[in-house]
Amino acid sequence: MAHGVKNGPQPDRIERQNQARKLFAEGKSFRQISDALNVSLNTAKNLVRLYADDAKDALDAVQKKYDEKAEAIAADYRQGMTLAQVGAKHGITGERARQLLARIGVTGMKESGRKYAEHEIEQHLKWHVQMLGGKAFKWTSPGLRGVADRVVCLPGGQVWFVELKAPRGRLSELQKLFAADMARLKQPYVVLWSKEMVDEWAKARRLGQAPEN
Repeated sequence: MAHGVKNGPQPDRIERQNQARKLFAEGKSFRQISDALNVSLNTAKNLVRLYADDAKDALDAVQKKYDEKAEAIAADYRQGMTLAQVGAKHGITGERARQLLARIGVTGMKESGRKYAEHEIEQHLKWHVQMLGGKAFKWTSPGLRGVADRVVCLPGGQVWFVELKAPRGRLSELQKLFAADMARLKQPYVVLWSKEMVDEWAKARRLGQAPEN
């Protein structure tokens, strides 16, 4: 008798592994798998372990593929495309696009409901500014539309004009004009499209990085 195998004719290794996989998926115990395949208990455990390792490798490969696709979808989504448009571009439904975005932490993706997502980003900015020791003033300018959402004053005399947008948001023509004016006047101005971008902006401020413009 071969080591680890009971008496009797034995199927080949691949067939035994497939049989063990099927029995394991059915909820059979190692002892039941051992008896069904006419192998020792240790061999039954090893067959199931090999199946589990193969399944994990396959699952990891699938998850990596999904994550890569989700990142590509997120890039399009942040450029202002709707879920339906993103889905059509990548050959999936808008709902599937939403699921893939949620997989990598992009939330607030409702075809209607952009204000709620933008509000979350705005609250996230306010929290970061407070942690930096500054103030984030809500800005409205009567007679002048398109101005930034917040005027952020930070220690050391830094003043930022911050526009906040949900991931699928778009700058209006007036907002684009305001951004161009800020660039011409060399005033610190930024558009933040997600909580992650707020995090990066705040991190740069903590590190003392100067405004790009």
